[in-house]
Amino acid sequence: MNYILHPLWLLSRVLFGTDPTGYQTPTADQTICSRLHKLDSDAQNRLLIKSILLGWLLLVGGLSLAQTTRTDVIQKIDGNIIRGKVNKLTDSGIVYTGTSLPKTQKIIPRRQVWKIVFGDGRTEIITPRAVQRVATDKLVLTDKTVVVGKVTRRDEVKLYYTRPNDPANTQRELLLSQLDRIQYADGREEIIPKPAVASAPATPVANAAQPVETAASGNAQSKLVSTESYSAPSVPVATKNAGGFARVHVTIGPELAYYPELINKDNAWLNDSTGFGMKQNIGISVRFDYRVFRRLAASVTAGYYGWELVRRYTRDGVSEYSETKTLTQIPVQLGLKIYPSGNFYLLPEGGVTILSSSLKTSDTHPTPDNESIQSTPITYGVSVGYEMDVKSLLLDLSARYQLMNVNNLRYTNFNQVLNEKVSIASIRLGIGFKSFKK
Repeated sequence: MNYILHPLWLLSRVLFGTDPTGYQTPTADQTICSRLHKLDSDAQNRLLIKSILLGWLLLVGGLSLAQTTRTDVIQKIDGNIIRGKVNKLTDSGIVYTGTSLPKTQKIIPRRQVWKIVFGDGRTEIITPRAVQRVATDKLVLTDKTVVVGKVTRRDEVKLYYTRPNDPANTQRELLLSQLDRIQYADGREEIIPKPAVASAPATPVANAAQPVETAASGNAQSKLVSTESYSAPSVPVATKNAGGFARVHVTIGPELAYYPELINKDNAWLNDSTGFGMKQNIGISVRFDYRVFRRLAASVTAGYYGWELVRRYTRDGVSEYSETKTLTQIPVQLGLKIYPSGNFYLLPEGGVTILSSSLKTSDTHPTPDNESIQSTPITYGVSVGYEMDVKSLLLDLSARYQLMNVNNLRYTNFNQVLNEKVSIASIRLGIGFKSFKK
């Protein structure tokens, strides 16, 4: 028995640091065997009890650690996984705490969750597979009819797809010539290129082949668009000019004008006592372009700006009288739009600006008066811009510099006159359309 208990005695010495027999520590010249002979039955029992308690503590601690590390797994419909602790299931959502922030409760809608695998092994289905939304593509035909389905593959002639509500998952097909574009479920859009059109007269609509949707097996054919409702595309490729570019561009949009103080520092235009106090302004402009050649277009631009300046004269903090000065600018310019590369362009232009101004005083003014004047100064400059197509819209973004020669803009009754060259820098965003008709 003593030799069997020898390993337990060594373990007790290491863990508890005492001699389980209660005796004094033996001298160094005594052997291990002589120590074992001194164990009595009480010491053996104490050592056995301590060993059992130690094993029990280790077992309970291991089970507690395993229990605390268990987490629930929330599997979403999109394939992502959330690990944490599910606290509550409601009619609209699932309340849970994540592993990174265990004290912060979060809610996820039920429609986004497929199932929950709890830490104790239970599994609860939240959204069955049968009712989960299937991502679908939209097939837009040339006559604007929309077919909903899932594109599976395509070749040089046909496109193959399946319908989302077809339990047999039958593969169907459409001719690429019938398609205008494909809007994929992930947000991408693909424009289907049209084949080159020969110079021969187009086939009348009444004799044109109607788009047909057929099952790939060839057992059945179902008309997608009836013969009565089908018509040729509203803007067929044949109506484009031979060069393949749009002839007419029309855009309208805001234009922000700035009068640089560094260049106009000596001008009365910026002075709020003798001029208009105008350092910036915002207006609107319309531009019409006609493409003469691929890289050259004739351009006409017209705009409108309004401005009002009110001067108030006070004495000892009390208002005595006021002067109100208004100004309307209508620039009209002609230019040549040059496309040196792609949609990037330069636009030198020139014309006139129709200025209409008025100066009106209050009744308490020392010399009450109301005077209106007009002038048409020569204006010229250059624009640098870029055009881009956004679906069916045309965007025209440009920066513009102009020089306006104001000559003899005179208020006779107030003895004020402007004779100066005013520099104007502006930014314009035009939104419009372009036509492919010849």
